[in-house]
Amino acid sequence: MTDSHTTTSYRLRLLGPTEVPARGQEAMMVPVVNHRGPEFRSMTAEIVENLQPIFGASNPILLFAASGTGMMEASLVNAVAPGERILVLNNGQFAERFADIARALDITVDTVDGDWGHDIDLGELETQLDRAPYRAVIAIHNESSTGGVAQLREIGALLKDRPTLLIVDSVSGLGGIEMRQDDWDVDIIFTAVHKAHMCPPDFRRSV
Repeated sequence: MTDSHTTTSYRLRLLGPTEVPARGQEAMMVPVVNHRGPEFRSMTAEIVENLQPIFGASNPILLFAASGTGMMEASLVNAVAPGERILVLNNGQFAERFADIARALDITVDTVDGDWGHDIDLGELETQLDRAPYRAVIAIHNESSTGGVAQLREIGALLKDRPTLLIVDSVSGLGGIEMRQDDWDVDIIFTAVHKAHMCPPDFRRSV
C-alpha cells in the first residue's frame, strides 16, 4: 500500500511550513530518547550552540514549544506589563496581529503605519519615539504577507540610547535573511523552525 503522505511527487509550496529536505526527514527516524535524560540535554545544548551564530547572538537561545503567534504573546507577557505602552511598526498583516495580541493583554498600543510592502519611515519613527515613553518597539523582520524586510540595523540604532526594548518577529526571516542580534541591539527575537530553517513544526533534532 502506498502512503500518499510520503510520495516523492508531492511538492509543498507554501509560505510555511516549507518543504523539508530528505536529511531532515531522516533525522526524525532515530529512536526516541528520554526527554529528561543526558542524551536530550546534550542534544539541546548542541541545538542552542548551533543557533547562536544564526541569530548573531552571544546569549543562550531559549527553545519553546509554541507557534509563531504563541511566541508573539510570550515575548509581550515576559517583557511588557499591562498598561505599559508599545509602538508597533505596522506595514503588514503580522504587525497587525502583534498589535491585536498586545491590546488583548491590556497593553497600550501606538503604531507607525506604512504602506504594505514598503519600509517604515525612520524619521516618523524617531518623531513618535519623542512623543511618549515606550516600553518596547515591535518590528517584523520579514513581513511574509508582503515580503517586506525591516531596517533592523537602523531601528536598533535609534533605540540604542533609549530605555526602550526592540522586540522582533523573525518567524519567516531568520535563516534566510541576515540577522545580527547583538550588533543591531535587538533585545528579543523569535523564530520558528518550519519556515526558512526547513524543518517540520516542533522539530527537536539538530540537522
